[in-house]
Amino acid sequence: MFSMLTWLLLLAVAVAAFLDVEDDFENNATAKVLPNRMVDDGVFQLGVTKVAGVPNVRKRQSKSNLANPYIGDIYMITVQIGYPPQSITLSIDTGSSDVWVNPQCATSGWASFCASYPQYDPTKSTSFVPLSQALNIAYGIGAVTGAYATDNFMMGSGPTLKKLQFGVASGSNRMFAGIMGVSWGLGLGTGYYNIIDQLALQGLTKTRAFAIDLGNVDTASGSIIFGGLDTKKYYGSLIKNPIIPFYQSPDGYPRYWINMTYFGITFPGQLPTNLTSTGYAKPVIVDSGSTLSYLPPSLVNAMLPYFPGWVSKGGGLYTIPCSFRNIAGTMDFGFAGQIIRIQLAQFIWFNGATCYGPIANAAEKTDVILGDTFMRGAYVVFDQDNANVHIAQAASCGSNIVPITSGTDGVPSMTGGCPSPAFSYGTSSYTVYPTPSVRISSSSSTSSSRSK
Repeated sequence: MFSMLTWLLLLAVAVAAFLDVEDDFENNATAKVLPNRMVDDGVFQLGVTKVAGVPNVRKRQSKSNLANPYIGDIYMITVQIGYPPQSITLSIDTGSSDVWVNPQCATSGWASFCASYPQYDPTKSTSFVPLSQALNIAYGIGAVTGAYATDNFMMGSGPTLKKLQFGVASGSNRMFAGIMGVSWGLGLGTGYYNIIDQLALQGLTKTRAFAIDLGNVDTASGSIIFGGLDTKKYYGSLIKNPIIPFYQSPDGYPRYWINMTYFGITFPGQLPTNLTSTGYAKPVIVDSGSTLSYLPPSLVNAMLPYFPGWVSKGGGLYTIPCSFRNIAGTMDFGFAGQIIRIQLAQFIWFNGATCYGPIANAAEKTDVILGDTFMRGAYVVFDQDNANVHIAQAASCGSNIVPITSGTDGVPSMTGGCPSPAFSYGTSSYTVYPTPSVRISSSSSTSSSRSK
C-alpha cells in the first residue's frame, strides 16, 4: 500500500496537471454547432448546443418533488415555429413526451439565461390554432401549466412538420427553457401524436427512431439524427437493449427503461473493479433531460471509497477533489454483455471552484437515471418502433450518416467507424486502496461518512 507521503505526491501531480489543462477545457468548448439539415430521404440532423453551468435539472415527468443544487449542463436545439417562422430554442429531453414553449423567466431560477432566448408569440403566427386542452406537467424539478395548440415546426433546412401539437405555457416554476420531449407518444406518453409520432406519420422519417450524440465534456456541440445514425460517432458495435414495458417498470410509466447489468470503476494500472454481483440487473432510465446520473445507494456507497476526500452536500450529491478530473480512469457500465467505459472527466462537473462527484445517490428506485454525464460517453439510438435502445462506446472521427429503416431490426448493425478510444490522458499512475466503511445519505445535508 502507498504511504501517505506517496499518496500526497501523486495527488499533487494530478492537481498540477489539472491546472495546466484547465484552459484547454474552456477553449475546446467553442466548437462549431452543426446546422439543422436534411441528410437523405427520411433522415435529418439537428445541431445540439451545450450550455454549461446551468441549474441542475431533472426534466423527466415525475410525481415526486426532487430538490437538488443548481449544477450541470443542458443541451439545446433551435427550431422555427409558425408562419412567418419564429426561432425558438428548446431543451432536448428523452425523459418526457411533450413539446412546449415560453417558460416564465421570473420564476425560472435563472432569469438572465431564460430571458436571453426569444419567446414564441402566437399572435404573430397565421398558422397558430389554439386547442381547448389544458397543459399541466410536473417534472422531477419544476412544473408548467398552460394550453395546447398546433402550429408548423420547421427545422432549419430540414423538414417542416404541419400542425404539430405542443404546449404554450402561461405559468411555470423552475423551468428556464422550453422542452422538446422525444419519449413515447400517443397511447403511452401522451394522449395525442407527439413529435416522434408526427415525424413518421407525415413521412419525414421512415421510422420512430433517432440517435443522440452529445459530444464529450470538452466540446460545445453534438447532434440528434431523426431516422438515422452516424457510424463515425461510435466505436465497436451498437448493442440492442430491450426497453422494459411500462407495466413492468419501477414507476409504471412509459420511459426508456433498460436493464443495467454491471457497474464498476477502473483506474490506471489496475484491473476493472466490479461493484455489482453476478446476475445483477437494475432498471435505469436513459434520460438526456437529467444533467446528472443517479444510481442506487448501494452502488454509490461502494464507489465512494475510491474518491478519498469526498464531502456530502445533501440531496444525494457530494464534492470530490478536483484532481480527479484529470486522472485517467473510467466509470464502467454494462448492458447485455457489453461494457461502456466512460472517462471520469465526463462525469465530474466543475463550476469554476468546486467539483461534484461522478454519480449521485438516487432517493428512490424510480429515480435511477443515466443522464447527460453518461450520455456524453455513449452513442445512443432510441428505436420506438421495435422498443429497443441501442448503445455503443462514443467516439468521433468524422461523419457517415446512414438511414434507419422501417420494420424489425431497422437499426443497422454496423460496426462503428472509429478506432478504439484511448483513455490515456491525465495522470498515468494512480492507485487507491479504499476502505469499505463509507456511506452517503440521499437526504442528509451534512457529511454522512461513518464507520459501520
